[in-house]
Amino acid sequence: MGMSARAKLAYGYNLGGDDSGWAVKQVDEDGSLAVTWPTLNDDGVTEAVEAVLLAAAGFTEMDWRADGYFDRRCQAKARVGVKIVTHCVPDCASHVLAAMEITAELGETRPVDFARLAEQAQVEDWDGRLQRALDTLGLTPTQVRPQWLLCPYYG
Repeated sequence: MGMSARAKLAYGYNLGGDDSGWAVKQVDEDGSLAVTWPTLNDDGVTEAVEAVLLAAAGFTEMDWRADGYFDRRCQAKARVGVKIVTHCVPDCASHVLAAMEITAELGETRPVDFARLAEQAQVEDWDGRLQRALDTLGLTPTQVRPQWLLCPYYG
C-alpha cells in the first residue's frame, strides 16, 4: 500500500495536534489536550470527538451488527453536521473541526465555487453547527472564527 498526497480545503476551526501543538485553550502544562472526554492518544482524537458528538445527537449504540445500525449512525452524523478532518501525515496528525471538506487527490484539479459555498453555509448554518460542536466538546479554539483552511495530507 503506497502513500499519496492530497490537498484538503476545510471550513471550520484548526484544532492542532500533539506534534504541531494544540490550537485550543484546553491544554495542560505539558501541552497535551486537556478535555473531560476520553482520548487514548493523538490517533484517537477523531474517534473520540465523533463518539462525543454522536452521543449528543442521541446515538450511543455499540453493536454494529444490529439491524439498521449503519443507517442510524449515518442519520446521527447528518444531525451533527460537522466532522474532524485529519491532515499532515499519519504519524504527526493535525485536526480541523469542519462543517465542509473538499479534497483533491494528487494530479486532480477541483474548481471551488465560493459564492455557492457561502450560500450553502448560510442555509445549513455551518457556523452554528461548529459552535454547538465546540460547546459539546468543551473546546475553545485559538482561532477567532471559522474560516477556510487549506490542509496538506500525505498518507
